[in-house]
Amino acid sequence: MKKEQLTCRGCGNGCFLEAVHDGDTLIELAGNCCDGGRRYVEEQLLKSYLQTVLSTVDGREVRVISKEKVSQPIRLRCLKALEGIVLETPVIKGEMLLCDAADTGVDMIAAENLF
Repeated sequence: MKKEQLTCRGCGNGCFLEAVHDGDTLIELAGNCCDGGRRYVEEQLLKSYLQTVLSTVDGREVRVISKEKVSQPIRLRCLKALEGIVLETPVIKGEMLLCDAADTGVDMIAAENLF
């Protein structure tokens, strides 16, 4: 378990939050004045699947998702690694699009078919 303190930017109150989590699950949260604090902590500290879109050479977009859950710092590095990638069609759901994004160990795959 990990205990972290952060200032919430969920609603503008600027609450000082203290969160206890295990990386995947929020175990305890103190200091939040509203539910925005819980959402903010979950977004900032907990692992979740990275989802974004990439363009194709013919101007369409394809949803892309990480194969595993990632934390916020790693998510930002992966997004940077995806910048400028343009895909050629067809794209098949589950197709590996980027291996080991930014040396994080995170693989990015297609979340949908595009023919």
